[in-house]
Amino acid sequence: MVINEVCSNNVSDTPDEENNYEDWIELYNAGNAPVNLKGYRIADRHPAASIWNLPDITLAPDAHLLLFASGENRSVTVHHWETAVTENDTWKYITPASDLPANWRSINFDDSDWKSGQGVVGYGDNGLLTIVPKGTLSLFMRKKFTVVDTSEILQAILHIDYDDGFVAHLNGVEIARANIKNISPGRWDPAENEREALVEKGGSYEKFTVQKDVLKRALVNGTNVLTVQVHNHVTSGLKSDLAVRAFLSFGMKGEESQFSPTPSWFNEPLQMFHTNFKLSNNGSELLYLFDPASKVIDQLVIPQMRENNSYGRTPDGAAFHNIFVNTTPGLANTAGYSGYCNDVITFSLDGGFYSSSQSLTLGGSSEIRYTLDGSDPHKTSALYSTPISITSTTVVKAACYSATLTAPKVYTKTYFINENIDLPVFSISTEPDNFFHPQTGIYVLGPGADSINSPHFGANFWFDWERPVHIEYYDKQKNRCFEVDAGARIFGNYSRANSMKSLAIMMRDKYDAPEINYKFFPYKNINRFKSIVLRNSGSDFNTTHLMDGFIQMSVLGKTALDIQAYRPSVVFINGQYWGIHNIREKLNEDYVESNSGVSANSVDMLDAWAKQIEGSNDLYALEWQAANSNMNNQSNFNAVADNFDLDNMIDFFATEIYISNWDWPTNNIKAWRPQTGNKKYRYILYDTDISLGLWNLQTASFNQLRKAMSKDMGPHAGIFFNLTKNVDFRNRFINRSADLMNTIFTPQNLSQLLSAMKDSIASDMPRHLARWNGWIGYWDSEIKNRMDFFNARPAPARAQMVSEFNLVKQVEVTLNVMPAGAGVIKINTIYPDTYPWKGIYFDGVPVTVTAVPNPGYTFTHWEVPALIPAGSSDKTVTLNVNLKETFTAYFTGSPAPLDLKISEINYHSEDAMESGDWVEIFNNGTSDVDISNWTFKDFNDYNKYVFPANTVIPANGRLVLCNDPVKFHQVYPSITNYIGPFEFDLSNSGDMIRLYDHLGNCYVSFSYDDEAPWDKAADGKGYTLELRDPSFDESLPGSWMTYCKYGSPGVPYNHCVTNIIAREAAEDILSVYPNPNNGSFFLDVKNTDYSLHGLRVMNQLGEVVYADNNSHHASSMSLELSNVPDGVYYLMIVTDKGALSKKVVKMSK
Repeated sequence: MVINEVCSNNVSDTPDEENNYEDWIELYNAGNAPVNLKGYRIADRHPAASIWNLPDITLAPDAHLLLFASGENRSVTVHHWETAVTENDTWKYITPASDLPANWRSINFDDSDWKSGQGVVGYGDNGLLTIVPKGTLSLFMRKKFTVVDTSEILQAILHIDYDDGFVAHLNGVEIARANIKNISPGRWDPAENEREALVEKGGSYEKFTVQKDVLKRALVNGTNVLTVQVHNHVTSGLKSDLAVRAFLSFGMKGEESQFSPTPSWFNEPLQMFHTNFKLSNNGSELLYLFDPASKVIDQLVIPQMRENNSYGRTPDGAAFHNIFVNTTPGLANTAGYSGYCNDVITFSLDGGFYSSSQSLTLGGSSEIRYTLDGSDPHKTSALYSTPISITSTTVVKAACYSATLTAPKVYTKTYFINENIDLPVFSISTEPDNFFHPQTGIYVLGPGADSINSPHFGANFWFDWERPVHIEYYDKQKNRCFEVDAGARIFGNYSRANSMKSLAIMMRDKYDAPEINYKFFPYKNINRFKSIVLRNSGSDFNTTHLMDGFIQMSVLGKTALDIQAYRPSVVFINGQYWGIHNIREKLNEDYVESNSGVSANSVDMLDAWAKQIEGSNDLYALEWQAANSNMNNQSNFNAVADNFDLDNMIDFFATEIYISNWDWPTNNIKAWRPQTGNKKYRYILYDTDISLGLWNLQTASFNQLRKAMSKDMGPHAGIFFNLTKNVDFRNRFINRSADLMNTIFTPQNLSQLLSAMKDSIASDMPRHLARWNGWIGYWDSEIKNRMDFFNARPAPARAQMVSEFNLVKQVEVTLNVMPAGAGVIKINTIYPDTYPWKGIYFDGVPVTVTAVPNPGYTFTHWEVPALIPAGSSDKTVTLNVNLKETFTAYFTGSPAPLDLKISEINYHSEDAMESGDWVEIFNNGTSDVDISNWTFKDFNDYNKYVFPANTVIPANGRLVLCNDPVKFHQVYPSITNYIGPFEFDLSNSGDMIRLYDHLGNCYVSFSYDDEAPWDKAADGKGYTLELRDPSFDESLPGSWMTYCKYGSPGVPYNHCVTNIIAREAAEDILSVYPNPNNGSFFLDVKNTDYSLHGLRVMNQLGEVVYADNNSHHASSMSLELSNVPDGVYYLMIVTDKGALSKKVVKMSK
């Protein structure tokens, strides 16, 4: 027995029984007699830490055994297969009027009042044996069967045909599901998408292999029950139908039978074995093969291999090993290569954009093979001998070979010839068969498709098959920014049926790297992506081709929404122009981590019907609680509302309602929350293509507000509807909606943005539309239709707000500032940027207005003749506006420059003096500055602190912003000018400090680090970063100093006077004597309420000359300073009530 062939980089060559590409090992019987493998073992290190027992089978002479190194540990063999449950059996079934009890899947559940019928059940399809009522949303079925001996059952397979989604359980343990994601779907839960049953149309059953551990946990001796629940996607319309038919078959260990023979169409799965370890492709992986006596009979060092290559003996069983380009798992090894060619291939031209034809010379000392169609070069590819003439856009791939050496890598360069493209460009190259092979290509219909009816269910592009690709990316200036190997999948829902499809680009270690390191979106601080989507614009394909991106950009930075970033690009596939694809973030747990910093492993994510995408789910419980509680009772309201980020929720519903998204709220919802800490759901705005009147499915006058507040529109809508029964929440939502309609959603603002975004792709659209059978006139008209919608939408949207909430009327509010430029006015949540300003609000919903002076000015009074008493000097007023009125804010003063500086940073306290993270803001100007509603952020845009109303920094004054005010006060008890908390930490390894004004404009932005040239003393050693001078640039390391221990928060730097951080201890609390003396001091703690947790002595430079970090319970102790020079010192004592200090003087004489 020998290790005959190994693949440690199986990217896409040999699938296992579950169509996964695991690395593999081939064993070979090189002897003349059969070998029973019982007792043989294999391991990836010795002494064997991950040793694996080979299966109890006999391997004939000259026979091979294939093992997948997946870590799954599968080694027992099946003797034959039998079927325990068939579609022709009599099943119990019900179409319930209400949700079933939780135990309906259990063996002992009483189903005696359920109907009985043969197991081909449904309506609206051919071949059904049991008919249920038309319009059935969900069907629940049970079939009992008997198992004599579970130890004889090794494997199980469920074959099922269904329309549209299903979940199957064995004795209450889930064994299979498709097209439905809620953990425990109820009778009202629809299938996620439409899916047609295939068997009656000549198709096949879908096969689900039951995981071995699940089968072992579920199956029992005696009576068992298989339950299947099938769910419809839609219950009305011409395509409404429902169907299910199922078989459950078992792989048996022995010869005896317990069940019926398998159906004639049943194909026994190929026996595949999986080791309990995986292989590494690092070039030093070891394999050991042991005989039953634990003797090593073969061992192999696996070299680093190119993807889909293998390494093995030539011929089978021989001592000599080769690299195989054409792997032969389970078959005889053919001729291979002795190793890899290490020759470097040079290109006379770099890849990129050229205005005319080019001549390319390849250089290298070995034989060079090349291709021009995107495929990887092989030994039989074209042999390079003379320069290559490139007359049109071409992908050139080259690899070196010799008689005995194969290519370790493929060199890839794309040459764009005479391409006039304004957008960024992706060049995607791959084996053409990966995308376009009629049987296996991911871009084609394939053999199982419904080729007549869109969206062609059963087509290859409906499967999540992944294929390897090489990607080169060029920015707008046509600089190549990166190239990488990756995986590609067809992405999306019904848009998969479009001629141009969306592609999900997946980064994995097995291709190249786990991430793309590039900042695709300048407005997001994200430069690492585990995946991206090159989107075909979904339902908006070839219409405006930018709808969802436009809506995302319209709310960017102006709302509390989580958005899916957008950037248009042009894609080429194997050198062929493929049209405009929008670069988008892929919405999954990695999106949450990269945008918010919440670990991808600690995220709950739900869809429109509360189906679990990640984590756990309690949304239905919250919906029930909201529907069955008095929401005007504040504790009841909080019990529901505290589970949501309400600013985000309000902006989400306000936006979706205004844009009139036809496919919402029963679709197009993703909500997520952290599993720890602030466990509040947040909504992600996405897939808004069918909005703003697209296809006239919902006109500008459609009442989207009523639709959003209908209880049958899903759990999210149900919760929102019930929250609006709380008057304060209702008013908050109405005012925020009015604020948005008065600002970012005005016809003027939307039209300007849409015009700009249209212009950004206008030069590239004619070629795109020509490529995909579009028409530029239609595109122009659809853009105009959106402009018309912008103009038509405000009036009905506001009228519907009045009618649905039973308000009195709309009122026009005018805001003005006197004198001009003296200040601004905040109304509810917005700051208009020009005055006089007009907006529409609602009689019956009080508004809040706040006057904010600009630097150099002071607010004096309001002038609102009908509503506010003359001369009112309250900065903030809240009142109901019941008539057309002008609010004029009067200020006095003269303009003064705004000069705020970040003047001190504490990002990593010393352990003994933990004050939390904090920053100091210094007003270097000559007048007070109101920073109400300014925002502080670090690198992560989700981490933010909004300064509350009436936050004013006096001229030449300071304000400390801390993330833990309690800790700050304990260390700096004499400092009172602090605020907080901000609910995030500054990074100990470098971070950004950003400050934004009330309009969202970035006022301060710079980064610090804990490595040189930044001073490392601020990293946990007791020092802070202090700005040397207010005129210095905060972004320069040299502008900062770490001179004084523990810094000087809230006060000017003052040569290390340490009593700024500890109040002078009164004599009735602490006495130090004799003082002065020659260095031998005594300390008496006179107040027993104080517990000492450490003490230290510092010189006037802030340097610690003595430290004692122990806790002390005695009331007296000695302090010996005889070894320090004479001088003035500061004794600091850390107590549970803050820090205390005493000045001590050492005098030797």
